Amino acid sequence: MTIDPDSLNSESVARALLCSVDGVGEKIFHKIIEEVESVQQLFQSPETLYEADLPDLRGLSLDSLKVKLSEWEMEPAAERLAQKNIGVLSEVDPHYPSFLKETYSPPPVLYYRGNPDLLTKPSVAIVGTRRCSEGGREIAADLGAGLADLGLTIVSGMAAGIDTAAHRGALEKGKTVAVLGTGVDRVYPARNRKLYDRLSKDHLLISEYPPGTKPHPTHFPARNRIISGLSRAVIVVQAPQRSGALITADFALEQGREVFAVPGAVGDGKHSGCHMLIKRGAALVESVEDVVDFLQLEGQFSPREQTVEISSAADELLQKLSYKPCHIDGLVADTGFSIAECSRLLLELEAENIIHALPGQRYQKSQDLRHLEVQVK
Repeated sequence: MTIDPDSLNSESVARALLCSVDGVGEKIFHKIIEEVESVQQLFQSPETLYEADLPDLRGLSLDSLKVKLSEWEMEPAAERLAQKNIGVLSEVDPHYPSFLKETYSPPPVLYYRGNPDLLTKPSVAIVGTRRCSEGGREIAADLGAGLADLGLTIVSGMAAGIDTAAHRGALEKGKTVAVLGTGVDRVYPARNRKLYDRLSKDHLLISEYPPGTKPHPTHFPARNRIISGLSRAVIVVQAPQRSGALITADFALEQGREVFAVPGAVGDGKHSGCHMLIKRGAALVESVEDVVDFLQLEGQFSPREQTVEISSAADELLQKLSYKPCHIDGLVADTGFSIAECSRLLLELEAENIIHALPGQRYQKSQDLRHLEVQVK
């Protein structure tokens, strides 16, 4: 997708220039835009800086900032971006994702290559460890392909391992967005050159970092808030307990997004982070159906016709359960059953695949329940 300099929003270009000034971080940027009508006008009349109420710029000199604003012109800046086939969005653009705008401290600007229309589509993030297993790659690719086939945009970070597999799976059936920890004109890791080229044409690459920005360890955890912020939900496929994927999950929880985790073999460190998430209440995911059911999305699946019969007492207990984990003590309090009776009824429901038993005497409804006809004896 070719960028026309005239198509770039002048205010967004002005905001990008302001962000590139040494010393202007997110906090200072937001202070400035709270005080001026538009950054574009600030470039046209830098002296209005002195009229704004900006008591604390953390050592940044208003005089030096005024000089920078006086030196830079927006039209050449827009042309330089267009020559590199890079666009820029800010919160004044209709393509700036509304989901991200609602989060705490959204990035002032997003640079992009590709199709920005994808930022207005419903999306789900798939993330995980770089050092994944072959099975993990297959799961990530299957989830990416299945969800993309339903019209969801798959968001990930184009890192090696799970991220790459999720993007490649999505490419088979639909659309995908990569959030980078570098400038959008840099390929990282280098082995993903072919993937980068495909995404830059018909899909989308975005970054809060200016063109030319090299990889830096602090950039990747920071960009994870954008991955989760763009998405309705975050799916963690494989992750050890110290993993960037878990940082993304934490951001998702802070932002009010759903978090899903794929379980794996007990004792396998590649899955320990996912197991920890499930213990803390993340929804357990084994298939695309699980995600679709939980989010109440529409999907075309083969119906499973199966009828199960349970006792009236088990049905009473079932009504107190949900798709989020509940401790047995809560069930005892809600139903008035004894712990022994609750345990017996939970075993009855578990035997019919109606519920899942989780560590710590916690229980939740099974996704299979949506495809079962439950009858009371």
